[in-house]
Amino acid sequence: MASISQSYSGTILPGSSTLGGTPLGTTTSNPFAFAPTGVLGGTGAFNSTTPTQQASTNQSVLNGALGAAGNLQSQGAGALSASQAGAGSLYGQANNLSQLGNLISGEFNGNSLMANNALQQGFDTNGSAQSAALAATQDQASGALNNSGLAGTPYGASVMAGSAGNFENNWQTQQINRENTAAQTAEGLQGQELAAQGEGGNLINAAGQLDQSAVSDILSGYGLDQSSTQAAASTLAQIFGSLGTSSSFGVSS
Repeated sequence: MASISQSYSGTILPGSSTLGGTPLGTTTSNPFAFAPTGVLGGTGAFNSTTPTQQASTNQSVLNGALGAAGNLQSQGAGALSASQAGAGSLYGQANNLSQLGNLISGEFNGNSLMANNALQQGFDTNGSAQSAALAATQDQASGALNNSGLAGTPYGASVMAGSAGNFENNWQTQQINRENTAAQTAEGLQGQELAAQGEGGNLINAAGQLDQSAVSDILSGYGLDQSSTQAAASTLAQIFGSLGTSSSFGVSS
């Protein structure tokens, strides 16, 4: 009887004997008058589950846990794959924007040189040309005075002075106009170049933001993948812990 008690420890049921048996003259399916515990059942009633049946149940639970863990890992891998694909698309768009930005930025690089040339030409006083044109004007006025017989007279001298003064006024007016035209031309050329550089810079910045988005997507994908893997491992750990199984997933320890 001692060996049986060690094998089937349980709650002693009320009875008329010290072993908790039933009164004389009655019968029971459990002659030892106590309910076994462990893999054969809980307290208070006899459970006919065999170790083989329990092992099968444990194996089913384990298979379900493995399936759930596999699904979690698949979801994580899918999220990572999708994020990598999305990031690849963003990288491609960023590269295209960057190339376009560089192209636009350098489209009018020659404008600065043209602007400088316009300014040099416009603000050149053309002293030699001015002197030649003044001499020609004076010769023309002198010839007219000679033909009229007024050369060398006070009137002729005033005509010559007036001719020179008018020429200088006209020349300076034209010079101012040339300078204004040169300044406007240079401003337009330089403005066009700066606008192109600004627009190109905006595109390059946009490309950089797409690159950052791509990196964020990849990091997010890795995070989801890691979280899914951790969740899968946690699920399996909980199942193994609750089963407390042996290598055969049989009798509970």
